[in-house]
Amino acid sequence: MSSSRRSDIIFAVALVVALLIAYYLRHALLLIYVSILFAIVLTPAVQFIQKLSIGDGIRARLGGSSAPD
Repeated sequence: MSSSRRSDIIFAVALVVALLIAYYLRHALLLIYVSILFAIVLTPAVQFIQKLSIGDGIRARLGGSSAPD
C-alpha cells in the first residue's frame, strides 16, 4: 500500500471520528455558538451603557471618588 493511500485512509478515519464527536457534542456546541452570537450582538449596547454617567454612581455611595477613570 502506498503512503499516499495510507494517509488518505487515516485522514478519512480521523474525519469520521471528528464528525462523530461533533455530533455527540452538538447541543453544547450550539450553546457555545449562540452564546458567542449574543456576546457579539450585545457588545455595542454594553459599551454604550458603560459610558453613561448616571448621577454620582455607586462609587460615591461606597466612599470612592466620582471622577471617571
